[in-house]
Amino acid sequence: MSEQEFKKLFAKNLDFYLSKNGMTNLDLAEKLGVSESAVASWRRGDKSARMKYVDQMCEIFGIRRTDMMSDDKHERYIDPETAQIAEKIYSSKELRLLFNAAKDASSDDLKTTYDMLKALKDKEVGNDN
Repeated sequence: MSEQEFKKLFAKNLDFYLSKNGMTNLDLAEKLGVSESAVASWRRGDKSARMKYVDQMCEIFGIRRTDMMSDDKHERYIDPETAQIAEKIYSSKELRLLFNAAKDASSDDLKTTYDMLKALKDKEVGNDN
């Protein structure tokens, strides 16, 4: 990935987490102790944030560094319950291999998918003994 592609990806993620948390550029700038224009330049993809600021953003948003720096789709659910269920599926190596859900899947659909995949995996593990 080129530096410019990375900046655009980071900008997209920053925009997502600011929106998800109901924050403005100014809100984040005040929490980080930087200028509002610095946050705006990160959000546009013009400049890269230093790692210390990335780590502080992760603390503020309650996410991991990889969430800010990668294109993982499981974190893109707006509904918190749906995001939590998707994260449970995605965090399991075995279930993640089977999981490919759309962004607009409901929390009920994901819960059903999780329960089904988990039951299948448990059955598989039970048969190995």
